[in-house]
Amino acid sequence: MEHKLRLNKPAFNLNTPTFDWDAGFPVGNGRLGAMVRGLLCGEVITLNEDSLWYGPHADRGNPDGKAHIEEIRSLLKQGKVREADKMCYMALTSVPKYFGAFEPMGELYIYFNHSDKITKYQRELDLANALANVSYQVDGMRVRRECFASYPDQVMVFRLSADKPELDVHFNIMRRPCDLGTEVVQSDILHMPGQCGPDGVRFSCLLGAQSD
Repeated sequence: MEHKLRLNKPAFNLNTPTFDWDAGFPVGNGRLGAMVRGLLCGEVITLNEDSLWYGPHADRGNPDGKAHIEEIRSLLKQGKVREADKMCYMALTSVPKYFGAFEPMGELYIYFNHSDKITKYQRELDLANALANVSYQVDGMRVRRECFASYPDQVMVFRLSADKPELDVHFNIMRRPCDLGTEVVQSDILHMPGQCGPDGVRFSCLLGAQSD
């Protein structure tokens, strides 16, 4: 039995000019994640990393906890669970109560300089092998796009192939509206720095390309 999801259209909401997030195919390795939409003449892949939360490190311990812990225990021993629960809510929850929001790392944009006369389009999520694939016919060639997340190597991999050498591809990574720009580190490596709010986590996203 095959464990695959197959669709014959990209993750695009026809009612609004936006991408349909729920219709994208997810891949990940527990730390890194991506949502692959499978668009026609380009691709937009949302990138995630699990440590990117907004805001600085903070001691969020409630200062009222120590003063009220014995009272809470006493209420529980008396069977006054509702009163104890209310006291826990006031004295033991963190300060501030809510943590900073999780933030995406950015988006990888891939542009294909080929015709939009695409036929035999299919995208597939292979659950058994953790692969998100897109394939189609265009300009007399067969194009295939594959995406997976490697756990041993801790990288996201995007493999583009065609049965003819005319595949012209361009890449960009960005993080709007918090974009700090992108720089060329080497001829085949792009670097996108980022920060999750004032005094928040600083990170670097690197995009490397190899071609045969």
